[in-house]
Order: sequence, then structure tokens, then C-alpha cells
Amino acid sequence: MFKKLFATIFFTTILLISSVSSAFAASGYEGYAIHRDGAIGGLNWHAGLMNTPKIIPYASPVVHITNINGPVVQDTWDNFILDDTFKGVYRPNSGITSTGRDSVIGMGRVLTTEGLGYTPLCQIDYYMNGTWVESSELTSIRCDGVVEYCYEWYGYRIFGSDSYWDITRSGILYWNAHSGTAVTPQSQAQNYMTLVTSSIPY
Repeated sequence: MFKKLFATIFFTTILLISSVSSAFAASGYEGYAIHRDGAIGGLNWHAGLMNTPKIIPYASPVVHITNINGPVVQDTWDNFILDDTFKGVYRPNSGITSTGRDSVIGMGRVLTTEGLGYTPLCQIDYYMNGTWVESSELTSIRCDGVVEYCYEWYGYRIFGSDSYWDITRSGILYWNAHSGTAVTPQSQAQNYMTLVTSSIPY
């Protein structure tokens, strides 16, 4: 009798833990990075994050910075892809859990509330106030910066040296490591991330 009661309580607890964990886990392609070509007159790529498990018509399956005026938005697939060629769904080389992807896209949604402008000069620009770059301290961002910032805020390394890879660390050396053409949307995907699929995420 006692063993049966114990087993019932044990398995009920496991089920509750599983249901709570899955409630905060991304599904499908949600939280992965996506890239297309056609940026800067075809010279580079454009990057964003999947905001939904797959492309949903009349919804906003993408978080990205729209153009040279910004801001970061939750947007339609058509506004992301335009008439260009999809180059793939990507993840950090280290791998990432579904719970991690949920956190990443959560930060992407936070960026849509910050009214950020666009900068071509570096992945992110910000006020240097402390050790970490809070989203509220960002002033402008590039499309690959949206990807880099959201992943690296949660410790998923994308680009950079062992000393200065974390774009969310404040300081001139960290800023400089992510400025200019040290990394671009195309090199970010091709050289510093792992392809999940080259198919459009329907």
C-alpha cells in the first residue's frame, strides 16, 4: 500500500515538473537564427530570429531590424525575405536547448520595445555604464547584432575571441571586437554557427 502511494506521488511529481518545463520551452524553429541574402545591394546577408515555431501566415514569425531607420520589430515573413534567397536556419555551434531558445527569442521581443536605431558600424552601440550591456542601454543595432546579443546574453557564444566574444560585456575592447567587418551577417552564419536546415521553416 505504502509503495503504491509513494509511486503515485513520485510519478505525479515527475509529470508536473515535465509540464512546467515544457511550458517554457521553444518548439519547432522558434528561437533559431535565420538568414537571407540580398542585403546591401546583394553584397551581404540579412539576419533575424524565428519568433514562432514555423512561418505562420498573417502573423509575425520573425524578429529583426527592418532597415537603416530601425527599429527592431516582430515582422511578417514577406517583410523579412523580400524577393531574396533564404540561406538557412542556424544555431550556436555549442548547441542550444529548447528552453534556451525560448529565452533567446524572449530577449528578441524585449529588443522590439527599446526603439533601437540601425548602425552599420558595429553589431551594437550602447552607453558604457557597467559590466554588462542591458537592453535599455543599447542605442543602435545591426541585424547580426540582434542575433549575437540575444544568444550571448544567455551565454551562447557566436563570434569572437576567447577573451572578447561576449557582446553583452561592456567595454571598448568588447565593442571593438564586434565592430566594422570583423563579423558580418554572412560570416556570422557561415563561419560561426551551425546550419539546422537550408529549407524555409514552414
